[in-house]
Amino acid sequence: MTQIEFYDLFLKIIISFFCGFIIGIERTRQSAQYGARDHIFVSMIATTLIIIYENYLEVLGIWVLIITLGGIILFLLIGSVYRLFHEEDPGYTTTLSMMLAIVVGILSFYNYLLAISISVIFLIILSTK
Repeated sequence: MTQIEFYDLFLKIIISFFCGFIIGIERTRQSAQYGARDHIFVSMIATTLIIIYENYLEVLGIWVLIITLGGIILFLLIGSVYRLFHEEDPGYTTTLSMMLAIVVGILSFYNYLLAISISVIFLIILSTK
């Protein structure tokens, strides 16, 4: 890997970090179950998995990608079902924003301008709620 490729991949991870932060900052302000740190973490995991898949494990990497992202989504859905039966206001917005953090993390690798745009638009929509 050349130095230019390293900086390109590092830039994509940094963009994923900021996109996760943009989505999560509003959730932190609302004192939701998952805050900015969780959104950053999930977004960066998604970007890192895509980097591993695209650059290193093209054949076996798809299974790593499916199992890991599927596990995160399953965890989020179990949390939503738990909140449905144990809280008065289950709040699905936070779960959907975490799933959006996964999508934005994937988009940070392929099209970072679209990822930033979606993050900002989602922040504006949730802030006006």
